[in-house]
Formats: sequence, C-alpha cells, structure tokens
Amino acid sequence: MTTLELAAKIEQAVRMANAPESLSEPLLDAILQRDPVDRVRLNPYTLAEELAVETTVMLDIFVHGARNGLFEWGWDLICPMCGFVTQASAESIDKTPEEAFHCALCDITAPSVLDDTVEVSFTPTPDLIAPLEDRFVDQRTYLSYYASQGSPYLDRIIHMIEKMGVGGARLEPGAYATLSFMPKAGATYRLSCLDSHDALTFHGAEDATAVERLTVSQSDRGFLDKEQLPDRLPTSRIELKLINRSQSTLFNQLFEVPGCSEESDTDTDSAPATEPMTARMQAFRPRVTGKSLLNNQTFRDYYGIQKLDPNLQLKVRDLTLLFTDLKGSTELYDRTGDIEAYRLVRDHFVVLKQVVRNHAGAVVKTMGDAIMATFSSPEDGVAAAVDILTGMRDYSNAIKPHELGMKLGLHRGPALTVSAGDQLDFFGQTVNIAARVQGLASAGEICLTEMVNQSADVRSYLERYPFDVSQEEVFLKGVSERNTIHRYTMHIE
Repeated sequence: MTTLELAAKIEQAVRMANAPESLSEPLLDAILQRDPVDRVRLNPYTLAEELAVETTVMLDIFVHGARNGLFEWGWDLICPMCGFVTQASAESIDKTPEEAFHCALCDITAPSVLDDTVEVSFTPTPDLIAPLEDRFVDQRTYLSYYASQGSPYLDRIIHMIEKMGVGGARLEPGAYATLSFMPKAGATYRLSCLDSHDALTFHGAEDATAVERLTVSQSDRGFLDKEQLPDRLPTSRIELKLINRSQSTLFNQLFEVPGCSEESDTDTDSAPATEPMTARMQAFRPRVTGKSLLNNQTFRDYYGIQKLDPNLQLKVRDLTLLFTDLKGSTELYDRTGDIEAYRLVRDHFVVLKQVVRNHAGAVVKTMGDAIMATFSSPEDGVAAAVDILTGMRDYSNAIKPHELGMKLGLHRGPALTVSAGDQLDFFGQTVNIAARVQGLASAGEICLTEMVNQSADVRSYLERYPFDVSQEEVFLKGVSERNTIHRYTMHIE
C-alpha cells in the first residue's frame, strides 16, 4: 500500500465519524511520525489530546478505521502491577478470557474485568504501514512492545530490570543458551518470558539441595516440566541452560525480584507492589478499556451484525445504567393511529440515541418505547439524562398538540456482559435495580440511587439546573435491602 492509500482509509474513517475533514492530514502525520514500536498499540485518547479533538470523536474514527481495514484491533489482558500485556491478544470481545490471568513478570494473578484489566489495542494493518521489524533490537523496544497504552510504569520496570537483572538470552527456534549466576541466600529470582507469557521463580537458600546445572525447555505456551524443577537453589554457582523448543523467537530475562532480600533496597522499584490493584489502575493514563468500547455507540452499531459466542460472560466492576420510559405514548397511538404514532416514537429514539452518544454512552437496546443505555461514569450518565429531558421537551413542543414526557432512572454497580443473539447485553442485579428505579419516576423526573448521587461531580452538575430535589427510602421489587432514592424534578417552562 502507498501513503495515498493509507490517507484514503483515514479520510474515510474521519468522514464516517462525522469529524472535520481537516483532521485527516494531521492524524495521518501523527501516526506516521510515531516510532514503529509505539504504533503496535495506538492509543486513540493520546492522539485526541495531541490533535485537540474530543476523545469520543477520535474513538469513533478508530472504530470506523477498524471496520474499513485501517486498523486491526485486539483485546489485551493487562497486568495491574506492571502494565504489561499478559497473553496474546484476542481478536474479538467474545474471545477474551473470562477467568483470572497470571502475569509472568510480576507473578501475580489478576481478575479479567472490562473496567481496567481488559484493554483494546489498535494496530495499523501491515499492508498499510510496515510493522515493527524486530522487537528484540534492545531492551526498551522489547518491553515497550508489551506495555499497555496507558501504563505509567514502563520506565520504572526498565530501570528495575537494568538494576536487578542477572542475565538474558534471545533464542531462535531450536537454539539454546546458558545463564550463569550465584543465588544469594534469602533472595528471590524470576526467569520471565513475555513472549510465551510464563515465568519460573527460584529462591536462594543455604540449606537447599546441591545442584550445579539446570536445564529448562520452553514452548510457545511457556516453560515445560515445571514440576521437575526445584524452587530452592543453593548459594553456589548455577548454570541455567535454556532450550527453545518452540517455533518462535523467545527472549528470557533472569532478574532478582526487588524487595525480596535484605540487600535489595525497596525504594520506587518495589513500592508499587504495596498499592491496591484498583489504585494502581487509576494511575494509568486514559486508554481504551473494554468497558469504554462497549459504551461506544459506533462499536455497538458495528457489533450488531457480528456473530458472538452465546456463552460470553465478561465482568464489569462499575457500570452506570440509564433506563428511560416515554409517558403519553399509549394515548398517542389512540389519537393519531399506529402509523403516525410509530413515526413519532421512532423519531424520539433518534433524539435519545444522539444524546447518549454525545455523552460517551451507548444504547444497549430498545424495549417498546423505552431504552437501556450504559456509560462508563455516573457523571456522563446524569449529563445525558438532563439533556434527554430538555431535548424531549423541545421535541414535544415541536409536535404539539401531542404531549410526551420522559421518565428516567439511573443506577451504577457491577454487571455481567453477555451475548444476546448477535448483540451485547448486560445482566445482573445492577440492571434490575436501574429498571426498578426508572419505574419510580414521573414525567420530567430523574430518579437516582445513592450509588449515583453520592458522586460530588453528579451533584455539582445537577445544581446548574432548575430541579426540585427530594429523597425517599424505598423497597424495590426483587431487592431485599432498602434503597435511598434521590428524585430530581425539572421545572417545565
């Protein structure tokens, strides 16, 4: 492919996203000027910041680009400790592992959740831009190749390996190499291979069984015969022979794990290990997670024509759900007849879908004259709810003498992503509560659960508008505990 063909693909994606045509050339330059290793996983949010474009617009461009052959996307599992990809990318969401995963570098197990440990990567199609020729050219390139688009820990990990590294070996298929080292008593050593996403851990001990030579074989899927290897090594010279029995080039890094011996300092190299997983993930720079892509309307529209695994079940830790209901639609059918009423209801869906899209959300499904929409944050969901109220007020004025009112409810919490035919849906008690809360609202009202209303940003946003606010304690059908509901009633001019 030529640069002209690449430019044409970008122009098409920009046009499909309804973005300014003037964005095409700067986006092309920004991609071409990047180091090849940085193009392995392009971050739409970083490019949006560089080019002063809304993140929702840039994500739409990338999703359209993935559809028209500009990008290949992958679903990566990201270690919360080091920020590295822990296994080969899945080609689609329903191929993403649902179970907890293990990081070869950190030797920890983390949950697979769409909020943060599942990340979506965008790589230019090889026919359009030549891929990285050699990820093994140096240590920084190799580690950058496996790093998350938003990880703040890359430089720290590079420094740690340079400081604590014992030896490394690049092995072509069928090749072998020997690493020689002398374990220290009380120290922990890890042999890590990011290519096969596997690791071996050894502990130096003065009372360990004497051994001088160890042989370790590995395949594309990891180290072989682990159970036959000792985890305690004597404090004497060890010859560690590595044999690559795979069909791929592999790089092995042996290093002393920081903070695991009295002689290792525990400054910034090891401090992150003490931080909770959620706190560490919050330190990541903005990036496209599985949750943020599921809440992108363009992605949902695209995946509506895909065949998904019927057994898909992926966890979301914190999802904001919005349910709407249209008051007056039944009377509308009586007054105007089925054809006209259906047109008016269909047009109201257009209003709702655009508002949801404007606030980085996605309409999951319609149910009669109602919708279910999802957002990555409660602030986005509430902002959309307010705009829906004002938008529907304008729409109702435009179709007078017909009167239509909107009733809305929001809740947030964990949910399960499931496959509903060829669509992605959400399941769980959070969904049930959000639907029940909407049922409490009257026309012109937004009902919020405490989980949504407790956000200071939500309350600050709602204070800008003419709402009457009240609070009540209710029992919702199918929910054993009492819920606090915050009712926001808009003054109708």
